[in-house]
Amino acid sequence: MNRITKALQSAAASLMLLLGAGNSLAQKVNSEVDIMYYFGCHDGDYATIDGGLINQGIRDGIASQNQNQWNGNFRIGYQRYITNHMGLGLGLQYSLIRLDSIATGPYVQKISGATDSDILLDSKEYEHRTYFHNFSEKVTVHALSVPAMIYYQTNISVSWKFYMAGGAMLTFYPKTGYSTSGQIETREYLGQYQLEVGNVAGHNHIYTDSLSHSGTYTFKPNLSAIGELGLLYAINPRLDAYVAAQGIYRLTPLPEKSSNLLYEPSPGGGYSQQSMVYNGILNSEVSPKIKNLALGLQLGVRYRLNSEAKLKFTEYKQKRRLRDVEQFGFERITRRNFNDIQELEQAKADSLEQARLKEQEAIRQQHIQDSLAAIATADTATITPAADSVSIELIRDTIGQAPKPVDDEISRLILEINQNYCNISMSNIANQQSLKRSISRLSELMAQYSYIRILIKGHTCNLGSLEVNKALGQKRAENLRSQLIENGAQPEQIRCESMWWKEPLLPNTSEPNRMKNRRVELIREN
Repeated sequence: MNRITKALQSAAASLMLLLGAGNSLAQKVNSEVDIMYYFGCHDGDYATIDGGLINQGIRDGIASQNQNQWNGNFRIGYQRYITNHMGLGLGLQYSLIRLDSIATGPYVQKISGATDSDILLDSKEYEHRTYFHNFSEKVTVHALSVPAMIYYQTNISVSWKFYMAGGAMLTFYPKTGYSTSGQIETREYLGQYQLEVGNVAGHNHIYTDSLSHSGTYTFKPNLSAIGELGLLYAINPRLDAYVAAQGIYRLTPLPEKSSNLLYEPSPGGGYSQQSMVYNGILNSEVSPKIKNLALGLQLGVRYRLNSEAKLKFTEYKQKRRLRDVEQFGFERITRRNFNDIQELEQAKADSLEQARLKEQEAIRQQHIQDSLAAIATADTATITPAADSVSIELIRDTIGQAPKPVDDEISRLILEINQNYCNISMSNIANQQSLKRSISRLSELMAQYSYIRILIKGHTCNLGSLEVNKALGQKRAENLRSQLIENGAQPEQIRCESMWWKEPLLPNTSEPNRMKNRRVELIREN
């Protein structure tokens, strides 16, 4: 059985190694160190590194369509847990935001009140129209953010923890840029004639050209609310890997609304092409609305900077007891119920003990009466020396007083038998030749002195359910009782009781201790 136990322990250690827990941790587990403590939540200082993707949404651009773009970010952080569960965190996050093809459809920019002396019928006002064909603008934003959050963490199993965090984040935009592509075409529209004129030779405000511009944007610092929900997996006592869902809600708009035209041709000489100014979509009147809510996913690792603290002995005992209760199916038994069971068992044992003592006293009184009657008969009889010797031994046996050498031998035999230890799957202790001789000799003395009373207690360790251990302890006691009866003892001289794991010799914290707790104990009751 020991070999099987060691094989199971080795398999558990191998599994921990495959999960990356390390050889030293596997040794701690095998030496009965509480793994919930080593993998659990701790106070102290932590360093974090993570990265992921975040979805930045835009809507109502000049093409009047919604778009969602995935962008990347990278973050380093520091967390300080004041208690095992509550902490504060500060970080530095870099994000690369790309808003590509903000406008992908046709767009017409109209400027009223234009005049041109060369227009068809004298100097008439017209509407200057600019058509954008296959136009797009690609924007790149480098953002640097400082998130400050409050954290909460708790264990959901031995190796898994849940955490959530919330706080505020201040964002700066150190570098931005944009580039455009597409074509523009200008026309003039005569409202009074409902006539649109384009491609007219000799008019520098009517032209077709490619649009290729690049430039930068200037954004003000931005304040956002940030929240996270995540799971942590304990790789070892100091290193956790985690995955988290992240949400960022922008509290101030980006960018601010502007009244600038997207494209400003020079008004001199009738909106000519020579002095045109391109302001950029985000700085113009057609600026799309960048959605305030962004959702993302983060992957990272967290390293505990503090060394492992030692658990207080009282806390260790409590954690061990709770873990054992869960492991062996006693999660429904509260501590109060456990104490109630012990009290009921003790009350039952006290009641049986009182009944046994009462019965024993009645037998003793009867023996005394029988002894007095035998002595009276012996006074009137002719006693030979040999017969006299037999009568004296009979009287001694009857009144319950064996010679001191016999009592000493009985005590020695009980001590020898009590030195045995049982394997977890064995209930018969008479498996050694020396024990067999001791049991046989004790049976002979009990047969010779019928007043001798023996209590046999069967003990177990704490592995297995309560019902199984009660039955196993009783079986161990009954097996020894059978051995004594087979060798001459009378059934009424022996009483059996299962003590299960109520009276351990040593704490059930290691296999060597458990082996010593699996035993059968003989107690002389008179």
